[in-house]
Amino acid sequence: MSAGLSAILLRKRQPHLRIGLVDAADLTQKQSPTWSFHGSDLTAEQRAVIQPCLSAKWPAYEVHFPEYKRVLDLEYASVRAADFFAHLKSLMGADLRDRCEIADVRSNAVVLADGSSITAQVVVDARGWSRATNHDKGTVGYQKFFGMDLRLKAPHGLKHPRVMDASIAQVDGFRFFYVLPWTADSLLIEDTRYTLDPLIDKEQMRREIATYAEAQGWQVAEVEREEQGCLPIPFRPTALPTTASLAWGVRAGAFHPTTGYSFVFAMEAADWISRVPMAADFGERVRHLQSQMARRQRFFYWINRMMFWEQPGRRYKLLQRFYRLPEGTVARFYSARFGPLDYLRFFGGKPPIPTTKALSIFPNHKKVQFEHGC
Repeated sequence: MSAGLSAILLRKRQPHLRIGLVDAADLTQKQSPTWSFHGSDLTAEQRAVIQPCLSAKWPAYEVHFPEYKRVLDLEYASVRAADFFAHLKSLMGADLRDRCEIADVRSNAVVLADGSSITAQVVVDARGWSRATNHDKGTVGYQKFFGMDLRLKAPHGLKHPRVMDASIAQVDGFRFFYVLPWTADSLLIEDTRYTLDPLIDKEQMRREIATYAEAQGWQVAEVEREEQGCLPIPFRPTALPTTASLAWGVRAGAFHPTTGYSFVFAMEAADWISRVPMAADFGERVRHLQSQMARRQRFFYWINRMMFWEQPGRRYKLLQRFYRLPEGTVARFYSARFGPLDYLRFFGGKPPIPTTKALSIFPNHKKVQFEHGC
């Protein structure tokens, strides 16, 4: 997604450049997660760029916790992978090559498994989180999720998305359901969990989604699509891959460390790269941008440590308290643009989880190896 957004904006602002995208997957079959963001995350120009592949937007959303429910008057929008890749393909044409198994990525070439290569002045590597680089950098948590697009037998009656329904059994760590109402009788339901175990039990999560739908009074007519993902929730800064190519997007740690949202960071990077000429110092400029983003992330590593220090069944209390804060603070949390007043609000009163415990990096926890896979 990060590379795709960059290509879209480069085509718009530097049409003289020859841009190519290479993906190992079949983009017509790729079951990528749904990407979402708050309306206030983007500028008017950025919103116009993404409008052709926007799947849905809503003027508000809900959160549910054991102690309360709340509707936040914050615009929320989502982009489904199918809509994004269809738009990207219409813009890129033959310059978008999928089903190409990649053997190596170099500073000026992508080497394919068949021995051929694609050369370029600049190559950016946006293949996702680098397990090889980060698996031994200390403890890490995970946000794992499994979702199903469902068509129902009758309208569901939802006015807004449920971005977080944590009023459910807190098993396997902090857990909530995520619900996006696409149409009057279709929606996405995801079972999401913050845990130290990255393994996804699809069959068990399918049953949990079916039970949740039944509890809401929704009768399923058809399962239209499934998606799953496992995002790192790091407790310290992401290490960039030590390769000749430039890391980009999630591979460069450009995602929200606590929520896992990556769309805002991807759009910011795409906006930036599309305005910079391909000069000799391009690589240094990219690394400077990455260091700027990294500074905005520091606070959230500490929040992650604070959340995962707590017992799994009590981790929800941190966000239950957080969602009582003003809507502007909530929006700036998701975009990682906290200001001084936001920090004061976050720490005001008695925190539901002791903050001092998060100052250390889990000396008693075993490391979770990325080799287990997501």
